Order: sequence, then C-alpha cells, then structure tokens
Amino acid sequence: MRKILNLAVSLIILLASLNSNAECDWSTGIKKTDAGYLYNSECHGKVGVLVKDLEDREKEVISLRKTIELKDLIIVKADERTILWRNESYEQFDRLQKQSAASDYNKTLWFVLGIVVTSAAVYGAGQLR
Repeated sequence: MRKILNLAVSLIILLASLNSNAECDWSTGIKKTDAGYLYNSECHGKVGVLVKDLEDREKEVISLRKTIELKDLIIVKADERTILWRNESYEQFDRLQKQSAASDYNKTLWFVLGIVVTSAAVYGAGQLR
C-alpha cells in the first residue's frame, strides 16, 4: 500500500514539475555552486513553488498514512468484535443445549416419578380392600 502511495506522490510531483517546465529551462536555468544551487529569475519562483508543493505533499502523505493506520485499526477492531460475537453465540448455543438436555431429563424424571407414585397409590388402594 505504501509503495502505491509513494508512486502516486512521485507521479504528482513529476506532473507538477512538467507543468512548470513551460516557463523555466531547467537545463540552463540552474547552476550548481559550492554552497548549493543558483537559479535564474525565471526558475527561482518555480523552484520555490515546487519546494512548497513538495512540503505540502509530504504533509499530505503523513496525514494519509495516519488515515491508513486508523483504517487498519478499525478493521482489526471490527474483526475482534466479530470474533467476540461469534464466540459468545457459540457459548450461548452450548448453554441452551445443556439447558434443553436438563429440561428433557427433568421431564423424564417427573414422568417416571408419576408412574411410581401412581403405581404405589394403586397398590395401596388394592391393599385397603
């Protein structure tokens, strides 16, 4: 992603410099000296604009990188929430299955107990005669 961003910034700088070439002859308008570079009057303004544009682009790149980092963090947090939700759903499903099994066991136990009590009542009533 950063390679694409760097390529885009380089392309923008290249296009900006091509637009400024119309007024400044870069091959003859700039001379290298011991202290740096010496520009003629036509190129001086263009160099200042390019330097300012470069500074603005660098600030924009920093801002875009921060934005990308925040976007990545948002994606990570969303993934974590999804995993948390999924795990919680599985745990609730397991609890529901256990509760259902316990309910079935209780129903069976009460049914058997009812049969035993009814049998005991019938037996006891038969002994009273």
